[in-house]
Formats: sequence, C-alpha cells, structure tokens
Amino acid sequence: MDYLRKLKSLNMQITYSQYGLLAQYYSQISPLILLKYYIDAACVLRKMCLDTKAPHLSSTLPPILPWKFNKPVLPNKGLTHQGNGHSEELRCVIAVSRHGDRTPKQKVKLNVTEEKLLNLMLKYNGGKPRAETKLKSAVQLQDLLDATRMLVPRTRPGRESDSDPEDLEHAEKLRQVKAVLEERGNFSGIYRKVQLKPLKWDGEGEEERPVEALMILKYGGVLTHIGRKQAEEFGRFFRYNMYP
Repeated sequence: MDYLRKLKSLNMQITYSQYGLLAQYYSQISPLILLKYYIDAACVLRKMCLDTKAPHLSSTLPPILPWKFNKPVLPNKGLTHQGNGHSEELRCVIAVSRHGDRTPKQKVKLNVTEEKLLNLMLKYNGGKPRAETKLKSAVQLQDLLDATRMLVPRTRPGRESDSDPEDLEHAEKLRQVKAVLEERGNFSGIYRKVQLKPLKWDGEGEEERPVEALMILKYGGVLTHIGRKQAEEFGRFFRYNMYP
C-alpha cells in the first residue's frame, strides 16, 4: 500500500499491525511521520524474515525499535560465523523506497456475455456462478488472451452484425484487452490484472450459470526510462552512503 504518495498533502500517522502497515489521520503536522514509516517498515520486514528463517530469534525481539535481546540466544550456523567468537553475520539489506517515475494506471471495463469468457470465470473461481474471479498469473492471463483472440473478430451473441454502435464499442474494447495482454510478448511483472464479476444468472441450484459478467482490465504503472534511471541513481546513492 503506497502511503508515501499522500504524505505531502495529508497529515498521517503510520503504524503497523501484525504484518500490515496502517495509515491513520494525524491531528497535527509531525516532522517524524516519514521517519516513523521507515522504522515501522523495518520492524515488519525484520520480523517477517526472522519468523520464517529464525523463529528462535524473532521471539526474543520486541515489536518496536530499539531492538534488544530479552534472553540469551544459542548461536545458529545459518546466521553466525566462526571467528574469535560467535557473532551475527549480515546476509542482506532490505530498503523500502518510493518508486520512480512510471506510466499512468489505466482501466478498461466491458460487459461480456461470451461463453468462452464466462467459462473462464467459472474455471478459476471454483465453478461458483456468483463469485468473482481475479486473473493475475501468467497461466490465467494466457487463457484469457487465447479466448480473446478467438472472440475479437466476432460479434456478441444475439447481435446480427457489428453495425450497431454498441457492438462496435464492445468489439473495440475486446481489441484493446487483446492488445494490452499481448504487450511485451510475455506476462512477466505485475502491471496487468483482470477481474470478472458476475452480473446476471440463469437457472437454479446446481444448474445455475452466469450469463453476463463485468470484465475489468487494469494495467499500467510500469517504470519509464526516467524511472529506471532514478532507481539506478538511488541505488548507487544508497550503496555508497550506507556502506561507504
């Protein structure tokens, strides 16, 4: 969740609960807001790592800074090295930073009645006619692309031709969905996702099936060339200032 985007215009107090960061409105402007965000993020990330790899260490640390051991901890080969004595070994550094310049996030919405798309929705929601589906993985998006490629040159069921303005708009949106899914030739990254929400149903009980759904394609938010340059420059700055 990107709270830093609003820090310039909102007075907010950043806290955390379990592994999620929570933002709450703050009554007065505080110069420590940004610092608290990073402190809380560091606490959350450290606890997540230790819970997974070294729970015996995690249980000895309080949830907030400064960290101090509550009781002696037996050395662990995965986290220490042998020298004059046992000591912790730094394995990695995790930085929480604001992303650089990126393309705008965009959205395409269209109502679909095509059987291929409705069947795809049922395939990934466990066959529940009234449950929505989110398609994010490469396999799911490839299935959607395959179905869209077959549907683009055709009209919607119950329509005689593409001469109807509504049909033309629908066909154009399908082409747009197809074009977005075909970008870059693969589905790496997380800048494309699709939601399918049932709108109408037919039949009863076990025979109930969706007959219309709302498709929402969300895409964009990809780093631009300027954004990549900003990230590289920030990386160098972080490296040489934190570890000169």
